[in-house]
Amino acid sequence: MRILTLFLVLFSLNLKARQNSYKSPKKSKKLKLNANHEDTRLQAFQISYELNGFNDEQKEKMDLALQKLKIVLKSQEFKEEVLTHTFKGEKRFYKSKGMSNQEIYDHILKGVEDLSPVEDFEMDLKLTLYHSKTNTVGYTYPNTNEIWVNDKYFNSYSLGEVANNAMHEWLHKIGFEHSYYNNPDRPFTVPYAIGEIVEKLINNL
Repeated sequence: MRILTLFLVLFSLNLKARQNSYKSPKKSKKLKLNANHEDTRLQAFQISYELNGFNDEQKEKMDLALQKLKIVLKSQEFKEEVLTHTFKGEKRFYKSKGMSNQEIYDHILKGVEDLSPVEDFEMDLKLTLYHSKTNTVGYTYPNTNEIWVNDKYFNSYSLGEVANNAMHEWLHKIGFEHSYYNNPDRPFTVPYAIGEIVEKLINNL
């Protein structure tokens, strides 16, 4: 089972490279901040990260992508997208660990990684850039906090795509999985679906 899990967390081995190139972001539109000012989770939520193997330009790009990711995760639009996500006609995700959409949203905000089960309202990322000619965009393993990012894709990806990949892999860190092979249901799993939500909202900033 452990070996199977290792395979399940690999991100999209057969994913084709998208050709969007990185450009300096234009002045951003503002997303609506979640209106519930009593929600201390939103006020407290942060993204903490460590970058390894990135040059200055690549660091700047990842910095910008994660800044936008934090804006999106604190927005009302993100909450609505997660709560209204449907799979086979029902408001739910595939392979959701039995969680409702609301519970998935709450779990994200709590920031409880499997290897550090503390409710700290923080996304903790340890990102390492590497190069491979394979179709792997990024990957991680259950027994480490480290996430590997393939510069073959990173260098040409938009900020939305970079944030999508980071979000996808971090969702594995908080316990969500998807099937190893591509199939019609895989886009509706938590890592894929929420990664796409993040990318869409960042592209609309």
